[in-house]
Amino acid sequence: MEMRMGVSADGTPDQRALLILISIVLALDAALYSALTPLLPAIQAETGASDGAAGFLVATYALGLLAASLPGGWLTARIGARTAMTLGLVLFAVAGAGFGLANSIVTLDVMRAIQGAAAALSWAAGFVWLLAAGPKDRHGLLIGSAISASVVGSLAGPVLGALAAQVGRAGVFVGLALFAAVIAVAINLLPAPSRSGDLRLIAALRTLATVPGAVGAWVVLLAGGLIGSAAVLAPLRLDALGVGSTAIAAVFLVIGLSEMVIGPVVGRFSDRLGPRLPILVSLALTAGVLFLLAVVDSVAGAIVGFVLLLPTVTASITPAFATLSRTAELRGVAVAGVLGAGNLAWACGEGAGAVSAGWLEGSGHAVVSYLAMAGAALATVAGLALVGDRSLGAGMEEPIPAHDQEVADCL
Repeated sequence: MEMRMGVSADGTPDQRALLILISIVLALDAALYSALTPLLPAIQAETGASDGAAGFLVATYALGLLAASLPGGWLTARIGARTAMTLGLVLFAVAGAGFGLANSIVTLDVMRAIQGAAAALSWAAGFVWLLAAGPKDRHGLLIGSAISASVVGSLAGPVLGALAAQVGRAGVFVGLALFAAVIAVAINLLPAPSRSGDLRLIAALRTLATVPGAVGAWVVLLAGGLIGSAAVLAPLRLDALGVGSTAIAAVFLVIGLSEMVIGPVVGRFSDRLGPRLPILVSLALTAGVLFLLAVVDSVAGAIVGFVLLLPTVTASITPAFATLSRTAELRGVAVAGVLGAGNLAWACGEGAGAVSAGWLEGSGHAVVSYLAMAGAALATVAGLALVGDRSLGAGMEEPIPAHDQEVADCL
């Protein structure tokens, strides 16, 4: 049975309650991720970790997310979204408490990697549950709202990290762990969504090999790369232009607030107009802003450019994930497996973008990064324009059973 807004005759809870709880979970994941930055100096002083070890600690979250993305999607499809979400929250609680109580850099690395794995489960389970509970004509809005919730968490994370640096990690992170346990109990008071679709890996891979599946995965990968690059380039560029740390923090606050708004708005447009137009507009604007950033050398120009860049990139993520989920549904494939691949694409893109942008900035060739990103965005726009409506429409009109029995036993 499909849950919809309001309360049905048989007592199904309000779908808004589900959206609120899942949004809290995703915000917690994002907060735990971003809380590390202001804590790094204190952790280095406490553990004696080198700069390299501190950098690895930052990377372990992404490594956990990368390692768990595909398995997390598969496990969500197998055990159901509610159970997977509960497992993610348990891992979150264990890792949060462990991170607060650990006194060695190795233990912190392990806890941080578990946090990444918990995030992979939470994102796959959260999206699957929302899409199973909500009307099909509101999938974009639901995805956009969930993404906005994660932005709230990413804004709150540094505040929590700064608090932990002042009063101690144990109190803050054990408190977060206890809060996660409470949310786990609340999540289990809601009815579990039904499980459906082909669970095999080959079915998910063949979905990604369709035109809409490939487009959705590529846009997620590209958006991850763009945001990973911008997260490195923006503070370095502004610092080089003489902008102070407080002003840089204010710029990122404005960016975060803009991203909070853009997700649900773009989701509504995606639901009404289809995903293709929002993606085209988002990437075309992104390319224009990147060209601007490649040539401007003023503080005002750089601030305006970065404030525009990240929200325009974010606008492409919601319709891309909506495309992946809808393609899986109409092909009779478990949505969790395909969304797990989407999470993997995001993590790969963000990591590659951050590393390449940092290397180019360090070698004095940051303009190459801007132009390369603009070229990738424009190439995607050109490709979508050339194939027309077929780019996100072919193969999506009728449910397509995904039965490939000849390879089932191999996977």
